[in-house]
Amino acid sequence: MSNRNDCKNRREAIAALVLGELETQAAGELRKHIDVCEVCRNLYQALAGEEETIRSAFNAIAHRTEMIEERLVEQFDKHSPQPLLHGSAALRRLWVGLRTMKQITKIAAAVLIIIGIGGIIAVFTRGTGSGVTFADIVRPLLTARTATFKATHKVKGAPTQTFEGMFMEPARIRQTTAEGVVVISDLQQGKIITLMLIPAEKKAVVMEMENIPEMENIPENEDQSQFNMFLEIRRRIQQAQETEDESVEFLGEQEINGLSAIGYQVQKPGVDITVWADAETLLPIRVEISMGPVASTMSDIVFDVELDEALFTLEIPEEYTVRTLQVDASEPTEKDLFEMFRIWTDQMDGSFPSVFDRNATMMTLAMEFVKYQKKKMRQKGQEPSEQDILGLQKTIMKIGRGGMFVQQLPPDSDWHYAGKGVKLGDADTPIFWYQPKDSDTYRVIYGDLSVKDVAPEDLPKESAETN
Repeated sequence: MSNRNDCKNRREAIAALVLGELETQAAGELRKHIDVCEVCRNLYQALAGEEETIRSAFNAIAHRTEMIEERLVEQFDKHSPQPLLHGSAALRRLWVGLRTMKQITKIAAAVLIIIGIGGIIAVFTRGTGSGVTFADIVRPLLTARTATFKATHKVKGAPTQTFEGMFMEPARIRQTTAEGVVVISDLQQGKIITLMLIPAEKKAVVMEMENIPEMENIPENEDQSQFNMFLEIRRRIQQAQETEDESVEFLGEQEINGLSAIGYQVQKPGVDITVWADAETLLPIRVEISMGPVASTMSDIVFDVELDEALFTLEIPEEYTVRTLQVDASEPTEKDLFEMFRIWTDQMDGSFPSVFDRNATMMTLAMEFVKYQKKKMRQKGQEPSEQDILGLQKTIMKIGRGGMFVQQLPPDSDWHYAGKGVKLGDADTPIFWYQPKDSDTYRVIYGDLSVKDVAPEDLPKESAETN
């Protein structure tokens, strides 16, 4: 339990964390404390909400001020030499000035300034907008201790998945599919424990994912929704709140399931999130997240419901047979890409993947791999055994790390895949190339799995088969 005096002494640091003014190491240590201290967590959430409200209000006021200036200039026949309120630039200078104050003080001062300016602006802008900010509608998603919801996952090249979901802080989630399969995940001490129960077959699969990156270190273009959809949405929203840019857009109102809803969209490279909230209660009723070929939807959301902790237990019923998989979730490297190509060509009779682009997910690669392996077994008159299936799962996880490395490459890495139709051993045919960060040359992998550093002017020419 935290000492109250210690928590009081952390108030300024928490405010600095909210404002993004804390050094990386100090911020990491403070976040760990906030995770286990309810008093500090409540203060952080309250200040974060106020900070987002203030930022949104300043931006909205600046925009309205510009509109008012135009109206006044027209009214005075352009006789005024300077804009009345100096427009959004003055407001933004005011906001920058506030950030030099003491952390707690600056938040309070900003609230007072917004109240004062808002009163003046309201004279000219009555009825011009709903006044509902992004922070207003996402707050329940950031502060809920529990939640229930329905979800769908649509992946290009794979059947749509639907399930009933339950979330409980700090990082537990339970998903039940239409077929009755239960998947429970819990992030604990740097690893994710996932338990899959198949009641119809009395089977259980335990997946232990180790070396999980800290949430703040996960790349923006990496999808973590397969671990915990609720936490992934929360992470994306927090990233949007911490960035002072134009990535958050107000969508206006529309009807969803008979309710009038207000929407905001967050657009980041490779990721779109749309949150729709009931126009009256401001509670989120639908969240949509898309990343490349993956589109997920969360609906029928109920926050802070009473949930039995036993629903999230990782204990396995005695009558179940158990398989355990160990998964390395550390940051993938180029070495993992080589291993993926090595395994693939070894198991696929010397062929490379038929498709490998930004729209080809791990699911797409896995389906191609499994389909081919089953075909080979049936040609031999065999059906996959339990041991065969377990071996396939382990192999797919290794292949997945190579795919993750490619998916996490930034757009300016200019990566290309040209391995379709190439056979292992073709030393003269490039199958993959990309430009590492801060490098003047490209890394080019050839059909014999050799690699060379190549100048841009010497790169292979693209063809119709190049992804």
